[in-house]
Amino acid sequence: REEGLKLLERHRELVPLLDRLDFARRGVALSPRGGANQAALGDAWLALLPHDRVRATAEARAAYTRALQLAGETELVPIALRAARFRRDAAGDAPGAIELLEDVLERREDVRLRVRVSDYLAQAGRPAEALVHLRRALELRPQDRGIEQRIERLEDRDGGR
Repeated sequence: REEGLKLLERHRELVPLLDRLDFARRGVALSPRGGANQAALGDAWLALLPHDRVRATAEARAAYTRALQLAGETELVPIALRAARFRRDAAGDAPGAIELLEDVLERREDVRLRVRVSDYLAQAGRPAEALVHLRRALELRPQDRGIEQRIERLEDRDGGR
């Protein structure tokens, strides 16, 4: 009975995740060159991470890579943010996440990318580099209090370098 209840609970957890994966696969089948569809497939695999870490990580990585390659101008930044979070949090690749964001910044200037990469750099013990990105973000969005607070925290921690 106990084992049956555990299996039923696992089934209840997996069915919506597998439905989401199926829906994402169908979206890719309808529009395989759509960056957003590829990112949705990556998101679906990411949700399955607790159930099959190795396969879900590999499939999500591949989907996010395709998504970035296919992303249109309006899709690029949101996809890059999701792909970087996947690399850092799920794949445990903080340097890869930083590199991804900096590569996308070469293609498209965006405050959100600057702030995210600065957060990752600060967490990686690279506050001087983080400050460079934050100062550029503040140039793009003057008087943004959130950015100003991040700069203040880093300058306090880093001695203002």
